[in-house]
Amino acid sequence: MDRALEEFARHGYGASSINAICGGQDVSKGIIYHYFETKDALFLACVAECFQRLTEHIQTHLTGDCNGAEAQLEQYFRVRLAFFRQIQFTDAFFVRRWLHRPPTFPPKFWNADGDSIP
Repeated sequence: MDRALEEFARHGYGASSINAICGGQDVSKGIIYHYFETKDALFLACVAECFQRLTEHIQTHLTGDCNGAEAQLEQYFRVRLAFFRQIQFTDAFFVRRWLHRPPTFPPKFWNADGDSIP
């Protein structure tokens, strides 16, 4: 999954390829397509994986010792930024994911704000 996340982050959805994701990983395209029917399905799995990792990081690192909404928000954004710094390709993945959505995705995957619909 990390290799796919890195590929999508570096090259965006359109320029990414299953061949590049498999390259040097001793993973065949057949294995990828066994678990993910299409490149779209793999991309959606990567989106879900990123959000899961971010959610776990936030839950692990937020403390309840902040008084007031401003302090809580500051802590939340510090923890979130630390996540993106820690796992370098995730920030590029999130930016590309929001700004350059796969054009082949049916509209049912995106709401009016451009957010994915689970």
